[in-house]
Amino acid sequence: MSIVKIAIGRTRVFLFSLFLCTIAGIMAYQGLPKESFPDVNIPYIITMVNYTGISPEDGERLIAKPLEKEFKTLDGLKEMTSKCYEGYCQILLEFDVGTDPEIGLRQTKDAVDDAKQNMPKEIDEPIIKEINTSEFAIAIVNIYGTAPEKTLMNIAEQLQDKIELIPGVLEAELGGERTEQIEILIDPAKLDSYKLSLSSVTSSLASSNILIPAGNIETEKGSFPIKVPGLIMDVNDVLNLPIKAEGDAVIKLADIAEIRRNFENASEYVRMNGASSLSLEIKKKAGGNTINIVKNVKKVIEEAKEILPSNVVVKLTNDSAEKIDENLVDLQNNVISSVVLVIICVVLMLGTRTGLLVGLSIPISFLLGILFLASLGIGINMVVLFGLILAVGMLVDGAIVITEYADKKMTDGASKVDAYAEASDRMAMPVIASTLTTLVAFAPLMFWPGIIGEFMKYLPISVICVLSASLLVALIFVPIFGALFGKPGAVKEEEKVQILASENGEYEKLKGYMKVYYKALHYCLGRPWKVLGIVMITLFLSFYTYSKFGVGVEFFPESEPDFININVHARGNLSIDEKSKFVKQVEDLMYELPYFENIYSRSGAKSHNASEDVIGYIQVELLDWQERPRAAYIIEKMEEKLANVSGVIIEILKEAKGPVSGKPIELEISATEDSQQLLNNGYKYVETAMNKIGGFI
Repeated sequence: MSIVKIAIGRTRVFLFSLFLCTIAGIMAYQGLPKESFPDVNIPYIITMVNYTGISPEDGERLIAKPLEKEFKTLDGLKEMTSKCYEGYCQILLEFDVGTDPEIGLRQTKDAVDDAKQNMPKEIDEPIIKEINTSEFAIAIVNIYGTAPEKTLMNIAEQLQDKIELIPGVLEAELGGERTEQIEILIDPAKLDSYKLSLSSVTSSLASSNILIPAGNIETEKGSFPIKVPGLIMDVNDVLNLPIKAEGDAVIKLADIAEIRRNFENASEYVRMNGASSLSLEIKKKAGGNTINIVKNVKKVIEEAKEILPSNVVVKLTNDSAEKIDENLVDLQNNVISSVVLVIICVVLMLGTRTGLLVGLSIPISFLLGILFLASLGIGINMVVLFGLILAVGMLVDGAIVITEYADKKMTDGASKVDAYAEASDRMAMPVIASTLTTLVAFAPLMFWPGIIGEFMKYLPISVICVLSASLLVALIFVPIFGALFGKPGAVKEEEKVQILASENGEYEKLKGYMKVYYKALHYCLGRPWKVLGIVMITLFLSFYTYSKFGVGVEFFPESEPDFININVHARGNLSIDEKSKFVKQVEDLMYELPYFENIYSRSGAKSHNASEDVIGYIQVELLDWQERPRAAYIIEKMEEKLANVSGVIIEILKEAKGPVSGKPIELEISATEDSQQLLNNGYKYVETAMNKIGGFI
């Protein structure tokens, strides 16, 4: 007895199982992470070492060389790039694709620990981190207003703590903050009158604000720890700090100095639409649900607004979840449209009852396929949804074959139960073979190498999951539904004659498009070599025509961005205020263009990518695409505005959509000898050649 006959005999059990699977599929779809594009593990790890005041030459000798020596021994290391600048060095490690990032990170940290023994003791603690697409901010919370800086800082820190508790949030990086500190202004006259030296005062300060553990006291009733508390908790503790004691008299710090609260010097500046601001750049963990994270962030902001002072503004900008949601809704609508169109075609060709039976297999296959994706830990993104659209037309093939065969048997007089049971038995191998040929065509794409392969593998995986589900539905559940609701299609007597004539080879009795099809087929079968020759000539002509008149090959299509980034490059010992001045100069020019909803800028020490000499960046959020010109036109206008800005190099970058990629052309110049002069000569030669070619920005 076949599994279909068993299923038909136990309809309730199988239908209940199907009901549970579809509910699970719906819940999986609701709970899966939703992104524009897949999270891709990029096998890059960057190590940054700061050493204030060190020259690039000394940084190479004292920092880069010891690190390189240890990094060379790492397993799976593909390429190592070292760069040294004034005050710091960085080394970028590229590992083979497929390397476990956790293992690579652990190996790198161990190598840095070994290298530190041969590096200056004065260096800052090395920063080691993995580069991945999740590190880019999914939204930015801006806090600004006329309230005192301390108030803004307290609000920002409280929001930071609450946001970082949201599931899926990696961190909420605080930008534009200044650490609060106490400023001590010593009066030289009072210092002399008390016969004190500056060194004695500083040593007293240095020996304070510590907690001294003094061991334990052992008694008959237990052991008690002893500690000497000397921690400074507020300004009064600083004022009452003893500096010198003579007899019963004690000279306190308040007697010789003025103490006031202040902030350390700014290390960066953040502005939101021209107003000085604090920012929280929210980054998610790999696999986190962007839409749910931003929804929870908005909830935190709304709760905070109820108790905030009226002179404080908290604004969420650069909301990528909103764009993702819009894109996913559009794509989901396309999926639904595709499903409806396929069902309409099937109904028109096979009849209402059979067509709806086949159409029912589409959503069921989708939900089962999504359940398979969830079990593999794959979220919903553009690539997965494209895979679903691609599979819509293919997943009904098996159901059509089964229902058509069963319909023929019912027309011949068989009962619907026997007809669908026999259809599943007789057509199982052809349906399985048909589905497998499609699956094996997509299977090799799962092993596409490199970062691009990591990005694109979700397309074949989603197609394979949905087609596998459609095979199960076609062979098991369609026959069950057919046995319950099936009915032979209403065939007119004239159509029966046509069908019998085609089956018996009586082609002269055929009419309409069937007759035209038969004549064309009969003509081609009678001249196979001529037809094959025409096909081959057409094939070669199509290749030749495209090579001559085609517009070329584009790896990933251009798309309209939601954001445009402006990197401001400069070199030299620029102060934080000089960096901010340059960035603000660029920023002010952007306000003259009417295409932007928000303009966010960040300049200074924390805001740049050291490898590019970026002193700051500006992120402009574009208006909705329906309310503005195309991005290419906007970038052209931006370039015109920024053409006359001197002292800096300005780089305009569209928001990258799709696989991570570098610059269109990258040139590296190396010398066999350790000679800076050779490198300089090579650079000038290449630069001259590029200037002759032209077209580079």
